Parts: sequence; structure tokens; C-alpha cells
Amino acid sequence: DGFVVPGDSLNPNLTPTFSAELRKLKQSVASMSEEQFNVFQRMASKQRLLITGGAGCGKTILACEKALRLADANMKVGLFCHSSILAKRLRDFTGDKDGVYVFDFNEYIYKILNVDYEYKTQWEVYDHPSSDHIYDATAVLSSLGQDSNLRFDAVIVDEGQDFEADWLDILEFSLRSPNGLFYVFADQYQRIKKNSISFRADDTVFLQTNWRNGGNIFKIVRTFTPSKCVSDKKLEGMGEVIIKPSHQEE
Repeated sequence: DGFVVPGDSLNPNLTPTFSAELRKLKQSVASMSEEQFNVFQRMASKQRLLITGGAGCGKTILACEKALRLADANMKVGLFCHSSILAKRLRDFTGDKDGVYVFDFNEYIYKILNVDYEYKTQWEVYDHPSSDHIYDATAVLSSLGQDSNLRFDAVIVDEGQDFEADWLDILEFSLRSPNGLFYVFADQYQRIKKNSISFRADDTVFLQTNWRNGGNIFKIVRTFTPSKCVSDKKLEGMGEVIIKPSHQEE
């Protein structure tokens, strides 16, 4: 494609930082699957990419791994999501790596505006900044210098289906260069609002294999998310599905 991400390593093994953080969280993942690695290679040749796939396909793992590798290449990376709960998990995964800045979107807007932000242990989908806040933040962000900790060489969004179009627009302003990298990971079947993903990508790639849910559980989950995802063969026949009534007559 003629575009190569500077200093990006094409190695299927996860970085030592990520592997160590996963072990702390009692999760054992040492390398990407062949499918995940193929997607990762596509990312190395694209400036802007939309990566889609169902729950359990490894989108968050790839988002964090990409952020860590870009930071190792001396790039400044903004790693974003909507939920403050997911943001905490992303911080756990990236282990306070120098060069990786994790924000939930509310937090980022309030930091731009220099407004105190209250971290919530209980997050709701309706927790988001107002249109006025976004408008004001856009004006402030466009005036910030290249060295600001609120501007980046690369932007990575996890759970991008939760992002409004103007949220992605302001993240465009956060890039220090018009040639900055922009990757969005999303699953349209998990979107919590009616809006569709509005992102100008050079290409779209799809992760098909669910690595997390046992095959029996995946069959139930798939009825609610009619995507192309399939369960990994090693998970077939696994998982116990227990159905209980929501209430019981006396």
C-alpha cells in the first residue's frame, strides 16, 4: 500500500509489558492468533483503519498491543474509550507505559477544558459531555501546542461503536500531524445508541473468531449479535448454559 507505520514490529508475540500485565490479572495470553496477526499486519500498512468484530474476538487486546508497540517506537499514543470502567481496564493492560495516554472520552474533554473530573465506579451510557463542552474543547484543543499531553501522534479508539461523529471529529484535532495514525475498534452489534459508526477509514477489516466464550455460550450470544463471528474450535462443546426464570410463582 506504500504506507508503513514507523518502527512497528511485526511479531505475533505480545510485548513483554502486556504479557506481564495480563499475568497480573490472571490472564494467560502470550501471542496473537493467526487471524489477529493478519489484522495487525494490515494496521502496519494503513494510516486509518476500522477493525470490526464481535465480542471475544480480541479487539481490546489488539488495541492495547498496538498502543504499546507505537510507544516503543517513540510515538505518543492516545488510547480512548467511552466507559470509565473500560478505561481503568485499559490502564491495567498497558501498565502505565510511557507514551500511552488512556482516557475515557468524558475525562479527555474535561481535561482539555481544565474542569475537575469525577471518576465514577458506576458508569452509565448517558455519561457524556454536552455539545457545548465538545464545541469549546475543540476550540481549545486546536490552539494547544504540539507538546501538549492532550495531542498525539496516534489515536486508538476501543468500543468505537459508542462514539458519536463529533467525538471522532475532536480526536482528529488531537493528532499532532495530518499524517497521524487513527485506528478504531468497534462492533456495530454492541452499540448502545442508534447511531452507526462514522469514521473515514482507508480500509475495514473484520475479526471473525471468538476466543473467549465457550461454544455453547457463544450459540446463545450469537442469537443477539447476528454477525459473521464463529467460535474457536477448541471451545466447541464447552460452556454451561443455565436458564433461570426472572421470577417464580409462589
